[in-house]
Amino acid sequence: MITIRFSRHSYRVPDRWDDFSQGNAEKFVRLCHAFDLFETGAIDFRTLEAGVAASLLGMDATMVPKQNGILVENIFRLTEKLHFPYRFHDNEDESRTVSVNVILRVNLLPELHRVKGYRFRITNEGMVDCDLTAEQYVDALSLMELYTSSRKAEVLDELFKVLYGGSDRGSFWGSNRGSSVLRKIPRVYKIAVYYNFRGILEWLKVLPDFRMIFATSGKKTNASSPLGLSGSIFTLSKSGYGTLQEIRSLDLMSYLGALVQLNIDGIYSLQTAGLKPGEIAEKMNLPMECVLPYITEKTE
Repeated sequence: MITIRFSRHSYRVPDRWDDFSQGNAEKFVRLCHAFDLFETGAIDFRTLEAGVAASLLGMDATMVPKQNGILVENIFRLTEKLHFPYRFHDNEDESRTVSVNVILRVNLLPELHRVKGYRFRITNEGMVDCDLTAEQYVDALSLMELYTSSRKAEVLDELFKVLYGGSDRGSFWGSNRGSSVLRKIPRVYKIAVYYNFRGILEWLKVLPDFRMIFATSGKKTNASSPLGLSGSIFTLSKSGYGTLQEIRSLDLMSYLGALVQLNIDGIYSLQTAGLKPGEIAEKMNLPMECVLPYITEKTE
């Protein structure tokens, strides 16, 4: 957190993702509104920067142009201190491209309109506490990717229904009450749910234990995500990790762990078949550094 002072008022402003909690989730909701405007092309990056700063001050991002000159000047000065929501890419033509970068390890909105959402948090002991199932994850990831490309409201609603509603969400969202609740929840909160889930996935991707299933060799493939295919559940079941229902019901971390083991088994199998490390990496579309540790372990 950083502390700034405007017109005799002090503000505590998050300057990293770990500064967000359920206690300041409303700032996150406003922040996500600015992200959505940028990613849909409604605003440019300079306007996004101002919207981010305004959101973290507790203001509506769309209200910045209507503020007085001094406040607007202070908001733009604050943008110089806030870099955590962005990822910059250097292009071959020496230009730079910017994208939204959300990395979270908690569901900041565990309940909306009295509808229970999924649980994801880190305990005081450093353990992941999560009740997402493999089936939820696969469905939510597919919908998240579809919303990223389409920005359709009906896709956003479906994503919300997968992540919220508890264990009986199917019957709840199929009821008249469920339909009524879904209509009453403002779109900005559904957008925040989308970015929150997206941020959690980005956090999972940087964990060393799961690098193998998120990393690729960089070569083009038909899959939009190494874990986004529902076929992974069938593959695990076919490989003897459990019945289809058992795999679907696995908690998220156990499911990801099973996918890691499936890849390791694949490396061993290809090595036994006589393939060299480079050939294994190419066939499995993995970076060489993900393959070599298991080749070494197998041959010792």
